[in-house]
Amino acid sequence: MRVLRFLLLFTAAAAALSQSEDEPYFSLMSQHTFGTNGKPNVQLSAWNIDALDFRIYRVKDPLEFFRQIEDPHQFGGRAPAPSHQLTPIERFHEWKRSLRVSIRRGIRAQFTESVSAHFEKAAAPAGNGAAPSAKGAAGTPNATQYAEAPLLNPQQLVLSFHQPVRSQSRWERQTVAVPLTEKGVYLVEAVHHDLRAYTILIVSDIALITKTGKGRIVNLLVDRKTGEPIPNAAVWIEGRDKTFGSTDTDAGGFAVTSFTGTHADDIRIVARTKTDYAVNTLAGYSFNVDQDQLMGYVYTDRPVYRPGHTMHFRAVLRLRNAEGYQLPAGKQVNVQIQDPDQKPIYQKALTTSGMGTIHDEIALPVGAALGSYDIEIKYGDDTTSGSFEVQDYKKPEYEVRVTSPKPRVLQGESMQAVVDARY
Repeated sequence: MRVLRFLLLFTAAAAALSQSEDEPYFSLMSQHTFGTNGKPNVQLSAWNIDALDFRIYRVKDPLEFFRQIEDPHQFGGRAPAPSHQLTPIERFHEWKRSLRVSIRRGIRAQFTESVSAHFEKAAAPAGNGAAPSAKGAAGTPNATQYAEAPLLNPQQLVLSFHQPVRSQSRWERQTVAVPLTEKGVYLVEAVHHDLRAYTILIVSDIALITKTGKGRIVNLLVDRKTGEPIPNAAVWIEGRDKTFGSTDTDAGGFAVTSFTGTHADDIRIVARTKTDYAVNTLAGYSFNVDQDQLMGYVYTDRPVYRPGHTMHFRAVLRLRNAEGYQLPAGKQVNVQIQDPDQKPIYQKALTTSGMGTIHDEIALPVGAALGSYDIEIKYGDDTTSGSFEVQDYKKPEYEVRVTSPKPRVLQGESMQAVVDARY
């Protein structure tokens, strides 16, 4: 059974790889859901920033939130970079900067943290920062404090605190404790002047296990603490632009939904029981079990050929599905052979035999390019492949073999060998 762990939302305040080393950068990520007896936290990556202001909002309607969000793994999007045509001198400076950065990172990668850095981490107070100051749902934050980045919704703000940043590099992650104890779905916002980053945090005492089968989605809802199944809980199946309906869990905690996998690029599954929510997401590859997958072994009569030789190839094909391997008898497959420059020299549609095999030959041109050639067999969206070599070699006119009666000798010992030369 595949357990699909819901990867909670992640977004960057700016694209890390395209930023200058001197520009501030930070991003948030959450990897887990937490029970009411757990210690909720998020992961912070930051660079050239001393501290961040954190603001936590409660999502009033989690079902509607996950139904309408454009991307379940990213919240807020990215700000587009302004268009600008670099001058020759700017391109030269950019090349020097990237070269300097790559050399610096290469040197840094050869060393571990300094001893003093380890002592600083050990001496750091628990919680990775200053104690947070909680605000009730009815509390109104100081508007002047966030003048450059206004509040998303003051009525849903439940917590705010100031968090020092202790990262030694932009690639280092820092764990930030978020002291939430009430169940719910929360939006976590980090603010630095006019820059913001977001992630989603879920506090819940239920857990959802999701498995895809042929033509259906199977969900199991359990109590996080005891593992006992939870009956009579609602489970919704939501798509990017379509609702696939809902069902209730049975006495064993199972909710089974018929699903053909059509347009299954982005499926969100939301389960609710009283005040608890659990969320899973399914990508298109989760429904590969609904489709036959091409598997094959492709080989040639020789591993290497000379230009002008005739190459013979053969392929043994099978279709793998939920029942196992099936013979693709009488199926039409497309075969293409490409030279080392990725230019096709052979393209045909071949029909598989009753045993699921195909074979053919091709006369290599006298001026064929030297190198590795690829044989690609395509059936629907699936492919399988093989390869062979074309080299300007010549069979040897004589052969020399050297053999020893002992396969191994110790260093310093004498050894005997038999040299056999034939022509």
